[in-house]
Amino acid sequence: MIPILPLLLLVATPQNVALTENFNTGTFPPTGWSQQKANPASTGWKRHAGSLRAWHEDEPLLVGQCNDLLISSSFSLVGFAEAFGHVDVEIKYPEFLANHPFSQADGETSLLYRSGGSGWVKAWTECRTSPGRSSFTSRVPNQFLGQASVELALLYVGKYAHETWIDVVQVDDARVAPGGGGGGGTQWPNIALPTTFLTAPFTEDFEAWAGVPPSFMALSALKSSSLLPDPEAWCSIAGGTVASSSGVRHLEMGLMPGSSNYHNVRNALVIGIDGAASPGWVLDFDVHDYGEEVHAFDGVWVSSDGQFWIQLLTPWGGYPTTWTTVSGLDLGQAGVPLDGNFYVMFAQEDNYPYANFDGVGVDDVVLRTAAGGGCGLAVTMVGTCPGPATFEIEGARPGSRVMLLYGAPGAHTWNGTPCTGLVLGLSGPKVGASWDPASAVLCLPVRLPSSACGLAVQAVDLDACCAGGVTIL
Repeated sequence: MIPILPLLLLVATPQNVALTENFNTGTFPPTGWSQQKANPASTGWKRHAGSLRAWHEDEPLLVGQCNDLLISSSFSLVGFAEAFGHVDVEIKYPEFLANHPFSQADGETSLLYRSGGSGWVKAWTECRTSPGRSSFTSRVPNQFLGQASVELALLYVGKYAHETWIDVVQVDDARVAPGGGGGGGTQWPNIALPTTFLTAPFTEDFEAWAGVPPSFMALSALKSSSLLPDPEAWCSIAGGTVASSSGVRHLEMGLMPGSSNYHNVRNALVIGIDGAASPGWVLDFDVHDYGEEVHAFDGVWVSSDGQFWIQLLTPWGGYPTTWTTVSGLDLGQAGVPLDGNFYVMFAQEDNYPYANFDGVGVDDVVLRTAAGGGCGLAVTMVGTCPGPATFEIEGARPGSRVMLLYGAPGAHTWNGTPCTGLVLGLSGPKVGASWDPASAVLCLPVRLPSSACGLAVQAVDLDACCAGGVTIL
């Protein structure tokens, strides 16, 4: 599944917080919260005295079936362009979940939303197959944005089944994501951020700006020891020190050319990107390494909030001392949402002048959708073939139409609407399932016959017309 921000859920600072609760003090349910139990014999949700978390235990067999909602106080999403629900969850006995590949029962733990007393909409479901504690983020379905009276609910279903603990629940506008946008990434203090976002896809060769960064770029030139601006740190898009890969301008990062005051400096170019046109993006660029030593700050980083960064490209020390093209760097590996605003950072640290035993040049940056798809969709099979299994489909865009296809491994060009020309990684595709997901994570329990073994499965986003990777059963 998608573990993120383990036990560090609220490290990131959102701009707007609509709801937060940690169940530590006061009455239970908390003030303004309520509980709804389909079975009066069920104890339902309660505070776990030892850990001060909301807890639903595996109630005694004689209690029978539990179907219990812990419902939040009403909160407003007026003014929210997007919103996300974050929960810190621990699970025990996951084999009693209905979507476990070797399920022993019909258990479920989910996060739901409603507005104005309307019907509940599911945004996240516990799909893990192993016990443990993690934090998860899912997008609040778009239909609730702008609503003044929204509630969420924690659903527990089961009969002498799994146990669930919930520590923190928060709804805000922080695009927290797997491994990034919060405590799961690395903080780099004093890195300047752009004030606008460039719409992707794009090509950037730095020629148009005459050395002055546009609003969707920000440059940092810092002294490594103090992390304060350093007049001898060199971070420039003017070019001219040495030949560019193309044209006359490129990004130069190092100590100031001509300096003999050798000391470590930290340089960065951050580009703000609006990736709403697609859920998945791939980066190409030209790089010139002039003799870098390895530093933790080096490389290409991605962030959803500009505070916590995920490293996608390792330090520059292994790159050639000539202009070289880096092609096909999949930003989806960072695990941050790419279908909205996010940041890419080119970062360099070392102690000699640019193009004189140290320094890194970058030119001809291209951000494009991946060939044959560009989706962040991934399908993982947990279980056996033949036999019971669960397909875990990750990277779905909430509110989009997602289809799971299966067929023999090979290639097929989509001939019908809405995605004419889309190239798939399987031949003779057939539809296995389809959804309009409210969460980035989908779970599909199946029982695979022997005839399915060796087939390929692939998820397709029908609105973005892109396909994820292929998984062989």
